[in-house]
Amino acid sequence: MQRHQAAAESRERACQAGRVFPRGRRYCGNARRTRIIDTGKLEATGEIPIGAGQKPMGMAMSHDGARLYVTTGRGGKVAVIDTAAGKVTESFDGGQRPWGIALSPDEKLLFISQRALPTTSP
Repeated sequence: MQRHQAAAESRERACQAGRVFPRGRRYCGNARRTRIIDTGKLEATGEIPIGAGQKPMGMAMSHDGARLYVTTGRGGKVAVIDTAAGKVTESFDGGQRPWGIALSPDEKLLFISQRALPTTSP
């Protein structure tokens, strides 16, 4: 039991960004890609590269689970992932060091916090 728990904790530490759980999946960012984890098996089932020089920092999921928005910190971008296709479909400027991210309840606004800056960008 302790070995299984230690392995789960190790996987948890390796998942540095994002904790989103639609349909038995967990999306987490680590080392320039977004990893897809099967939450039932606790196994990685895929990876989605988010672009050269981009490191996932924060994540927000659309209510229907179709789109995952990923901030890239020093990369200065927000990547939009089509979760069904498993790929980045677009990216846009997220300001200086976009870090945290949240989607408004009506999904009309995406709020992005800037690392080391006392502001947010809608």
